[in-house]
Amino acid sequence: MMPQGLTRRQAVQLWAGAVAFAAASSSSKAAALPEKLGEAPSLAKLVQDGKLPPLAQRLPKNPVVVTPQASVGQYGGTMHAGIRERADSWMIRIVNADGIVNWAQDWNGVIPNVLESWEVSADTKTYTLHLREGMRWSDGEPFTADDLMFVYEDVFSHPQLSGFPEYLVTGEGPAEIRKIDTHTVAVVFKSPNGMFLPLSCPVDEINGGHALLKYPAHFMKKYHAKYNPNADAEARAAGFNNWVQLFEAKASYWESANKPVLNAWIITRPYGSGTQVIAERNPYYWKIDTAGNQLPYIDRIIFEVFQDTEVMLLKGIAGELDLQGRHINNTANQAVLYDGQDSGGYRFITMTASDSSTAAFALNQTVRDPVKREIFRNKNFRIGLSHAIDRKAIIDLVFIGQGIMQQMAVRADYPPLYNKQLATQYLEYDPDLANRKLDEAGYAERDSSGMRLGPDKKPIGIAILARTDKQWMVDVAEMIVRYWREVGIDARLDVFDRSIVRTRRRTGDYDISPEDYSGGSRDALFRSDMYVPVNDEALFGVAWANWYLGLDYAEEPPSEIKAQLKLYDAFKAESDPDKQVAIFREVLQIAADYFHTISVCARDAGFSIVRNRMRNVPETMIGSYIFTPPGPYIPAQFWIDPTA
Repeated sequence: MMPQGLTRRQAVQLWAGAVAFAAASSSSKAAALPEKLGEAPSLAKLVQDGKLPPLAQRLPKNPVVVTPQASVGQYGGTMHAGIRERADSWMIRIVNADGIVNWAQDWNGVIPNVLESWEVSADTKTYTLHLREGMRWSDGEPFTADDLMFVYEDVFSHPQLSGFPEYLVTGEGPAEIRKIDTHTVAVVFKSPNGMFLPLSCPVDEINGGHALLKYPAHFMKKYHAKYNPNADAEARAAGFNNWVQLFEAKASYWESANKPVLNAWIITRPYGSGTQVIAERNPYYWKIDTAGNQLPYIDRIIFEVFQDTEVMLLKGIAGELDLQGRHINNTANQAVLYDGQDSGGYRFITMTASDSSTAAFALNQTVRDPVKREIFRNKNFRIGLSHAIDRKAIIDLVFIGQGIMQQMAVRADYPPLYNKQLATQYLEYDPDLANRKLDEAGYAERDSSGMRLGPDKKPIGIAILARTDKQWMVDVAEMIVRYWREVGIDARLDVFDRSIVRTRRRTGDYDISPEDYSGGSRDALFRSDMYVPVNDEALFGVAWANWYLGLDYAEEPPSEIKAQLKLYDAFKAESDPDKQVAIFREVLQIAADYFHTISVCARDAGFSIVRNRMRNVPETMIGSYIFTPPGPYIPAQFWIDPTA
């Protein structure tokens, strides 16, 4: 079963981060607790005044002991960063960095976090999860198995609420969660699921394991109709249509002030309350450093809400952003940020690249227009469009010469999953070849203006739906419009706000929508939608993904894609590392043969900026969106040096 060209060592290394960590039990071993405990002066004052219990009573029996990146820190200070929207992933990665498990910092597996330990049955159907005894929510109430049972019974299973997240569902349906005792639950799947723990690592508000920790039972029951017969009336009095809307608003990490959390900081000024989101230290946070000091070191974080990235850039250059790894850290801004380092008092840190594509253009093969659907599903048509693109010119002009010319694929520097065909096919800029392929597709006839005619004898139009928050993507799209028009495609560019673009994508109301994707390294295993339609981020076939998920606006996919989805299910269920790798390589081979997405390039290593006063921030971070930096590096142990 060994895939060709892949050694057993590579296979084991590849999956050490997934199933090997779920094969029998967690390797959690209680760290030696320091003899003396310490806490922030502001909390010590509250204890002295009788307003807060002593620290020993606020920590779990077995707190997580964090080895600081470079040094034991000092308490105090306010960290500043920039965001663009309500659930901005930069805010999530810093404030909401704790899942039931987290990635190890070398990405070689998952490690205990909220879970103290776990055991997994040999068939990977049953996960026994052990919570930390004595762990508390940020308001001091105990965090127990009852919280997870509330989420399972009254949120995930409720027909009007959020439904089950992907990591709790297999092809036979959702898992069952059973309470064993106060600090232990069993998660029981109907079929093998080797991906439960890796997919439970934090990603963003939708993906990853945040949902299990989002609904503190003692707080949320007040807004749930099952426990509060007046929930609907109270919701309407508060300006909501029904209790469901109020319930979800109160559950929000970002719009519900002082909602009990397990995070290092509590949102005290939520999104929508002005131009800032403010998070302040959690007095019940359950991590300490090796000297016994309760984390976090930093008192509070202020996220400035920017409508204009140019204003955010100016703030960064002026040294007013302590740590910024989104929105302004692109190649277009790299030179000006580099020039401003000395005056702004900040430095660059390297974000290692794992993108599968920095500029991917996936024709919507489930578009609602039946004529366009027929055209977009024609492989020769897609090949012709790919050969019409001058990728070198785009890399030189938009990305300042920084980028690897490849289709959307796992990168060559990650050989266990590298597929040369997928990465290198149809990259040549050759307008003559592009025209021949478009002719072979059956669209040789043109109108008087030179535009090719489709089956309905009308010009073939492609509207590129781009987002305002990614100017570099707009720049790429503008060049592609010109290239495609040169080979007779009536292309145009439509630019809208991110929220509008997201809505149109989910409803299939677009021809093509550019995006940048992860999945260029081991993250292909944990976020596979760029290769196979398993969720609504698979922009080449959202209706196919909905068919797979049993959702509305669904369409049965062609046989090749159905075969790929079947392989994907087998991949998720398999527990043997060699077989898993072999299966996923088959998934990638179908993606190569089908050629659903046109890509321009994948970026070289990226960067973030960090002010010189920030301590314990690694100089190099794994840059994958799925790894979610800086989260695995534990922002709670970052600290601000007042002398810098």
